[in-house]
Amino acid sequence: LNLSHNWLEQVDERIFRFNAEYISKMLELDLSANRIGSVAPHALDNLVSLIRLDLSGNRLVELGNETFKKSPLLLRLDLARNQMRDVASGLFGYLAFLEHLNLSGNWLECVRPNTFAGLISLVELDLSCNALKFVDAAGFSDMALTLENLYLNSNPLLQLPGPLTKTLVAVKKIVLPRAGFVADVANLKSAKESVRVLLLKSNYYSSSYFRSVGFVEIAENKSYGPVEEK
Repeated sequence: LNLSHNWLEQVDERIFRFNAEYISKMLELDLSANRIGSVAPHALDNLVSLIRLDLSGNRLVELGNETFKKSPLLLRLDLARNQMRDVASGLFGYLAFLEHLNLSGNWLECVRPNTFAGLISLVELDLSCNALKFVDAAGFSDMALTLENLYLNSNPLLQLPGPLTKTLVAVKKIVLPRAGFVADVANLKSAKESVRVLLLKSNYYSSSYFRSVGFVEIAENKSYGPVEEK
């Protein structure tokens, strides 16, 4: 069902109550590019078969922690380009099958230990273009065995937490923040064998350290010289 590019301002509990049999079998719902500022706590309860939900390009500031409780089969969730500063504790706790989560273009300021609790199947996480200043590695622990692609570019984050790449044992691609970010060798050392693509555009890097990485984009970077590995 495509309801994108309309003038919807909210998703209330009545909107998906019609034709219950059809709604319960719906697989995809596109609500992008509206003016949605709120989603009622149980508005999506009848969408029990949903595998793709697009709420990007709206005015969402927050979502209740039971918003997706009755949509446990979701594989792809797009919340990009909203106005979210925080993620409610437990918001993703019912989405054990979710593989792709896009939170880019919001106003998120931090990743706390429980931010992504429950996302045990996540493969790709896009946190680019936010206001991230702090990232707690514990926030990624539930996706440790599955996450392959992590986007952190265009954030004011200046350093990765040390345990992050030790936590994400399956990661293959990390896109790091641009301006001012320093690629700390100690923090990235544990990811050296698994990372295949490491994008460090407009950052500082050590060319000798990343020899084992399959591809490193180093355009517009500044090398801080060779670093001995122990």
